[in-house]
Amino acid sequence: MTIDGFALAGLVTPWVYGALLVFCRIGAAFMLMPGLGEAQVPARARLVAALAVSLALTPAVDGIPLPVPSDAVTILAHALGNILAGALLGIGARLLLSSLHVAAQAAAQQMGLSNPFTAAVPGFEGASALSSFFVMCGVALTFAADLHHLLIQALAGSFRLVPIDGIADGGLQAQAVIHAAARAMRLAVQFAAPFLVIGLVANVGLGITNRMMPALPVYFVFSPLLIAAGLVLAFLVAGAMMALYADAVGLWLRDGGMPP
Repeated sequence: MTIDGFALAGLVTPWVYGALLVFCRIGAAFMLMPGLGEAQVPARARLVAALAVSLALTPAVDGIPLPVPSDAVTILAHALGNILAGALLGIGARLLLSSLHVAAQAAAQQMGLSNPFTAAVPGFEGASALSSFFVMCGVALTFAADLHHLLIQALAGSFRLVPIDGIADGGLQAQAVIHAAARAMRLAVQFAAPFLVIGLVANVGLGITNRMMPALPVYFVFSPLLIAAGLVLAFLVAGAMMALYADAVGLWLRDGGMPP
């Protein structure tokens, strides 16, 4: 179709192709990011949000308008490269969220609150009441701390690290995921450390008490005290845990998912 000598398809198609590649990157990140990528969020809502952000960012992305390749292999490579670049940001944030789940599971075991019949927390297999609480706090903090805005900024900056028609370095991406997993495990150990110490001291004390007074029903007498002490400790450390988690996710997004 031509209008006054201009080929309309030749003008519109490069912009549409570039917008679709932007949508691939943003959609992949939104499907995995804590809060936006939860199973409770309808898929249509996530797609609409990703489409809206894609249309807003497309004019600011370098390399657009992008000529449409003539072969399907190049088109597939462009789409896959953008999906991997966007998924990297979401995977890292999801790994950092898992630190809250792992720490709360360890804490619940020390407190005696690990119930296998508890409903699973979104995105994780197996849960306790404590892990469900901390994970939901982390998801809520994602929006309260404006981390979703930081995600959009990270996605906009990712086009400078990985061009829209380029392929990210697989080795560098693997290193970034390993770094995020290591940081998540380190955070989980830090979060669970107070509960592990309390559990160790309590179990040693209960063992000594049981040896000295075999007739005393140690479990029934001290289990409520241990649960109460664990809940008080959780109340005291919850703020610091959430602050460290938000700082870790913010640092990950500010670095664009790349290892330091």
